[in-house]
Amino acid sequence: MEIESSLITTPFAVLRQSYEVIHQQLEFELNSMVDEISEIESKPFINPIEANLKIGQIVAKLQGLKRKLEQNSTKDEEQFRILKARVEYAKQATTNPEKFQQTRLDCAVVDHLARNTYFDCAYEIANRTNIKNLVEINLYFEEYKIIQALNNNSCTECLLFCETNKNKLKEINSRLELDLRLQEFIELVKLNDKNSAINYARRNFSHFTENKELDEIKKAMGLLVYSNKPLPKRYEHFFSQERWKNLINLFSQTFKQVHYLMQESSLNLFLGLGLSALKTEHCIDPSQWCQKCPVCTQQNKNKNGPFIQLCKDLPLARRENSSIICSISKELINDESNYPMVLPNGNVYGRQALLKLSQQLNGKIICPKTGETFDFSQVKKIYLAS
Repeated sequence: MEIESSLITTPFAVLRQSYEVIHQQLEFELNSMVDEISEIESKPFINPIEANLKIGQIVAKLQGLKRKLEQNSTKDEEQFRILKARVEYAKQATTNPEKFQQTRLDCAVVDHLARNTYFDCAYEIANRTNIKNLVEINLYFEEYKIIQALNNNSCTECLLFCETNKNKLKEINSRLELDLRLQEFIELVKLNDKNSAINYARRNFSHFTENKELDEIKKAMGLLVYSNKPLPKRYEHFFSQERWKNLINLFSQTFKQVHYLMQESSLNLFLGLGLSALKTEHCIDPSQWCQKCPVCTQQNKNKNGPFIQLCKDLPLARRENSSIICSISKELINDESNYPMVLPNGNVYGRQALLKLSQQLNGKIICPKTGETFDFSQVKKIYLAS
């Protein structure tokens, strides 16, 4: 259930974010109204018409604030409905394990599709399988829109995300806002607009006080000296397009961290868990590859196969008891129908494979490793020791 932890934590993260945003709006609007009322009260005399106009403006602000609160309340109720659906789903792990496993697989597939921006397909499967309340398609779409803006060299949307989640970003010591501010400053320098760049730095760099942050800001400010000159090598990385790619990667990681989403899709994790149980030393050596092993088969057929990247960094399976595989049939050798049999030359194969060879060669067996020929009557059964 650790993989499903985001089912509960993510709605709470959305609720927390909603609370912080509405709290800031309430505080700002109410303070503004109190100031306006205090201003009216402080005047020894005020024209009734002017007073009515001021009061009307305050009432209009209150009505607007009420609408915002109602909209926010509707969104919060939706999150509570999602939470309730997810708690009911979690209960199925003990009450209806079969349904739970099927739903779990559906969620993993939809999650993987949404992470890879196949939103139409993700919505279609979610609707058909009735799991809309168990997946985060809307959050991934929100992430996608901000990434698209960054791809277009715009930091505006991402900075709004930073403003909305500033408390959480501070809590996790994120450097996302600093990198965004530096990038906007760099873009102004690229345009050779020194005055705008200096004014931007004065407005937006003053609240960064950590030594590491200040060091980076100082280095970036050095770009102003070289705005019309060839850049020294130590400054070239500031103008590299690679910075935008790094920003996108940093934002994606931060977005998932803020919303308690896993950095990798659950489908990849499930596949990795299964493949790691199958990956052995034989999967590394091409001469030992097994046709029925998904790790070996993918490497044999296509070096860029779907499992290759997943398998590459996985540990080898730990086995307390060894399994013996027949090198002819690639079938498991056991003590039942496919017990091990030894040829006079000492090579061991499974009974089923040797029977098949003897039927094809009229009772003869040719050893695949040495090419020697034997009668089937010369083959002896051996026993496996536990």
